[in-house]
Amino acid sequence: MQFYSPNEKIKLMRTSLRVNQWELESENMSVGFISMMEIGKRNVSRESSKKLAEKFNLIAKENSIKVELDDEYFYRQPDEDARIYCEQELRKENNHKQLDELIAIATRFQLLDLLAKMHHLNALRYMEEKDNNTAFICLNNCLGIYKELREDKPQANIYDLMGSCKLKLSEYDEAIFYYTQAIAYSIYEDSYDIFFRANLNISNAYSRSKCYKKSIEIIDKNILKRSSIVAAKYVTNARIIKGISLDKLGKRDEALEEYFKLIQEIKGENEKLLALIYNNVGECYYEKGEYNEALGYLSKASIIKNRIDKETLPNTLNIKAKIFFKQGLYEESILIIEMAIRMAERCMKLDILYDNYFDLVTILESRNDIEKVIYYMEEFLNTLKEYDFEKGNKFALYKLSEAYTKNDQLDKAFETIKQLERLL
Repeated sequence: MQFYSPNEKIKLMRTSLRVNQWELESENMSVGFISMMEIGKRNVSRESSKKLAEKFNLIAKENSIKVELDDEYFYRQPDEDARIYCEQELRKENNHKQLDELIAIATRFQLLDLLAKMHHLNALRYMEEKDNNTAFICLNNCLGIYKELREDKPQANIYDLMGSCKLKLSEYDEAIFYYTQAIAYSIYEDSYDIFFRANLNISNAYSRSKCYKKSIEIIDKNILKRSSIVAAKYVTNARIIKGISLDKLGKRDEALEEYFKLIQEIKGENEKLLALIYNNVGECYYEKGEYNEALGYLSKASIIKNRIDKETLPNTLNIKAKIFFKQGLYEESILIIEMAIRMAERCMKLDILYDNYFDLVTILESRNDIEKVIYYMEEFLNTLKEYDFEKGNKFALYKLSEAYTKNDQLDKAFETIKQLERLL
């Protein structure tokens, strides 16, 4: 996209409309003055710009040509035109290619505030597409610009989004770092919504990284004790995360009590959350060894998820598979967990994919099914490579080296161990 200086605009417009300089004459604007503006020896004032725009618009109309020049068109410099163009384009729905083109323009003219917005929008689209690595890079670019501009207020939200990218990549320590930054900036800027959202997110990150007590501590202190001023959606999600942490700490009756309260509160209002709670109740009963009760709640979760939230269905299938394995239904458990793996890969739920492969190996090893362990771990490594996902590499290589050794494939075992050593 080209943007022109005032003198270039006069020349280009005259050429395109085939207009002589004398045709543009008006009171206080002679041919000589027009000529000097066109060659850049005189600046174009706002008043001169208005007269030129009126003349060109009139000539164009007389020739049935649609030209709508505003009064300041010939007064504006290229960077000002670039800003107007970018602002107009940003009001539209833009794909990555269009945003990249706008980013190139904003970079060329150092339109830093717009450049930050473009990187932010690009990141949100990548997050929707589950390309969290690229989204994180865009957010990092955005953050760098806000720091250069010394604009603190938007940084809390950007840090929170960066944390969410890392959380989805199962990089929990980094997620916690960025959420901590988001909380600090939200306090500094009195951004209460981001403060509570980031606290919810960091509690989730701590729970995912198995720091369950820390997760509960944050939820109790920063969300539940302030529930009167916290958005209801944050309170509900905080209680769900707390229930998960209580379950993992072995306090399953407390977790179930919390879940049953939530079921009564949200039943008929939020089916997606209801399915999540049914799933968690089922997992609690599985951990308690009450398999029939667990399957009942997992079936309720599956019915809803099949209808409105297929992306999280692999998690429910995973628990069902483990129950079937405990009940001695070996083939059935493998069939279900294979289904969960295919769905998780299709939905790019890579953390759930890892959990399913982990449990699948446990089931296969119980029957000493070495050939299948090799098959699935090779498949898992290829998937991790395809999606540039680090979590699971060490596990897959370790299990693969074990299986190769048991299968007397010593050359492959040695090569796999060398790959594993490079990661350690």
